[in-house]
Amino acid sequence: MTATATMPTVAPTLAEQREQLEAELAQLQRQLHDGVDGALDRGDAAGALRFERRQAPTIKARIAELTTQLAGVDREIADVGRIARETAVAEQQQREEDESAAEKLRIRTEAQALLRAVATVLSRYRVSNIRHARAVAARTGRPELERSVFLRDSLGDFLAAFGDAVANWTAQPPGLQGPDTDLIRRISGPVGDALRLALSAFTENQ
Repeated sequence: MTATATMPTVAPTLAEQREQLEAELAQLQRQLHDGVDGALDRGDAAGALRFERRQAPTIKARIAELTTQLAGVDREIADVGRIARETAVAEQQQREEDESAAEKLRIRTEAQALLRAVATVLSRYRVSNIRHARAVAARTGRPELERSVFLRDSLGDFLAAFGDAVANWTAQPPGLQGPDTDLIRRISGPVGDALRLALSAFTENQ
C-alpha cells in the first residue's frame, strides 16, 4: 500500500484573507439584494417576504460576522504596517549610529596620529630652541640670556592658548553659543594668533 504524501498547508496572508472576506461579503450582499429587491422588481412580493423571513436572517448574520472579521484583519494589517514602519525607522537609526560611530573612531584615530606628529615636531623645535638660546648667550657673553631667549621663543603661550581653545571647543555640547569671534579678532600677541588659528580650523567644519 502506497502512502499518500500530505501537502503542507500554507496559511493565507492578511491581504489574501481580506480579499477572500471581501469577496464573500460582496456575494452575500448581492444575494440579499437579489432575494428581496430582485423579487420585488419581478412583482413577487410574496417571494420577497419569504426570503426576508427564511433566508435573510442567516445571510445578515453572516454579513455581520464577515464585517467583524474584516475589521479584525484591517487592524492586523494596520499593526503589521505600523511595526514595519517602526522597524524601518529603528534600523535606519541603528545604521546612522553605527556609521557615525565608525566615522568618529576613524577621525579620532587620525587626530591622535596627527597630534603625535605635532608633538614630535615640537620636541624637535624645543631642541632647536635650546641650541639657539645657548648660541645667543655664548655670542653675547651673557649666560643669563639663555633662559629668557628660550622662554621667549618656546611657543608656551601660543600652545597653551591653542590647546585650551581646541579642547574647550571640541568638548562644547551642541546648541551652546560658540566662541566670540569679534573678541578673538581683537586679541593680540601669541594668544590671539593661537585662538585665530584654532577658530579658523573649527569654523571650516561646523
